[in-house]
Amino acid sequence: IVFRKRDAGREKAAAMLRGILKRLFDYAMAQTLIEYNPIASLPTRFVTTLTSRDRALEPAEIRTFLIELYQSNMARRSKLALHLLLLTLARKGELTRARWEHLNFEAGEWLIPSENSKTDKPHMVYLSCQVIELFRELQMLAGDSEWVLPGRVKDQPLSDAALNQALVGINFSIPQFTIHDLRRTAST
Repeated sequence: IVFRKRDAGREKAAAMLRGILKRLFDYAMAQTLIEYNPIASLPTRFVTTLTSRDRALEPAEIRTFLIELYQSNMARRSKLALHLLLLTLARKGELTRARWEHLNFEAGEWLIPSENSKTDKPHMVYLSCQVIELFRELQMLAGDSEWVLPGRVKDQPLSDAALNQALVGINFSIPQFTIHDLRRTAST
């Protein structure tokens, strides 16, 4: 169905349809109705040509983002997660799949293992005191979960879509941005 839409010249619609199907199957996985999301094996690049983004938040926008983020009614763990993405330059999936065993507060290090890395290579994120404080608060919120950001289903991490939905739920007073734009902002 996605390829039929794409082949009919409706690439953007095909990409949106792929996104809807991915979320549908993610939900089915969260409800333990299925074990595998078949859309996960269909990267967006096979559906449409992505346009390059160069959005980075300006310093004043970062301030507005953080103020409005913490004033919102979003769940505390989502606020902390979005703040961490800005401070660590981590990818959303690296954070949502992080386990407490990967963090060493005393050394100020977060090991992102190869299975959680986009490049399939492990790498180390060095943690500032502020980042460690945010992780410690997440640890209290996570209770006895092995996951830094536990999902609704026991023994599963928060889905990647959950942070997207949390971000969409806030009407920021700055121009639209994505979660990955936070990474781009931190790297500029």
